[in-house]
Amino acid sequence: LVVRNYFGCKAPLFEWTKQADELIKWLRSRTYLLGVLRDVQEGMPGFRGTAKTIIRGVATRWTSHYLAYRRLLELQGALHILANDPRIYLSGNEESHAKTRSMVPIIQNGLFWHSLTRYVVLHSNSKANFTLTYTANKRIKRHLEPLAIAANMTQSNACRLDQVLITFGRLFQSFSELDSPDEDMIKTAVLRSLQMRWDKADQDVFLAAAILNPFLKCRPFRALPLVFAPAAVHTLLERLWNRFYPSHEAPATFYNEVSQYLRETGDYINLSSTKQAIKKAAAAEVC
Repeated sequence: LVVRNYFGCKAPLFEWTKQADELIKWLRSRTYLLGVLRDVQEGMPGFRGTAKTIIRGVATRWTSHYLAYRRLLELQGALHILANDPRIYLSGNEESHAKTRSMVPIIQNGLFWHSLTRYVVLHSNSKANFTLTYTANKRIKRHLEPLAIAANMTQSNACRLDQVLITFGRLFQSFSELDSPDEDMIKTAVLRSLQMRWDKADQDVFLAAAILNPFLKCRPFRALPLVFAPAAVHTLLERLWNRFYPSHEAPATFYNEVSQYLRETGDYINLSSTKQAIKKAAAAEVC
């Protein structure tokens, strides 16, 4: 729903993505051009490995558009060389040559690449391609990448409530940092959508899920120390206890249990060492 609101706003920036779609469509429709692009990459200084090809987004899979635009940015350097390669006119008829002539100015348009980079975050370590970033106030502008990460996180079968909350928080932070005037519509649309979803959510459950994650507890909310003080956390958890177990009052030791958990004292004194052991075990399983 957030993504729908994002794509639904009429931001000027989307005019550049239309050009990107046209460029991708043109390249994908010409097998010969893809072959020339491969040759160009293989001839670039420092090239190693396998040449990359153009990816086309799928209408029913919006994350594929993120991957398609990111790949286009990765190939910017090779595409600039391609645009000046006379071989691009050695195949096809006059109609296809006219299309080629209309696409070359897009490739050579610095503003096009500048705008597309703002739309997609890219960090490429390949020496065969250019690393592209657009910065304003030393902060990378992010659009599709945080949305793609959020989609992958929340669509996972193992996704937890605390992960959903943190993911929403990161989205809110990412789009709050957009400060370019032509991104105001995007910023407003996404933040309004996130706020609307949060207002409709069972907030107590999400907050409790984060607090009861021993790796998080109240750390995500440290900017609000009074709102998430031990007494406030106890009130929150007791409220949920009464919802889940209406016929059973919270035990008299409930407040002390909550306080010990937050401070890692009493029965929870070994929680810190247990977390470290879990981290080490998880790190050992990483390929």
